[in-house]
Amino acid sequence: IPNNYLHYGDFDIAGIGIYLNEYKKHLGDKARFFIPKDIEETIKNGSRKRYDKQKINFKINEIEEKGLLKLIEIIKKEKKGLDQEYYINSQC
Repeated sequence: IPNNYLHYGDFDIAGIGIYLNEYKKHLGDKARFFIPKDIEETIKNGSRKRYDKQKINFKINEIEEKGLLKLIEIIKKEKKGLDQEYYINSQC
């Protein structure tokens, strides 16, 4: 695709895996993962059960996006995953 791509996915390990394996690997530098500025606070509303069920299916050391690395750090620290719909539902 000629334009840039902003991925708005779930803020969890599976969501990051989908982004990296299905979009980033094909689009390269044209792809970015959207990370809200308040993710460090809002992820606390996420699910520990979801975090516990998910397995990493990508190589962290190959990620160059600093924001994505920070998101992974936050997810691991909080041990939670958050649906993207959280932001849609919280705006109602």
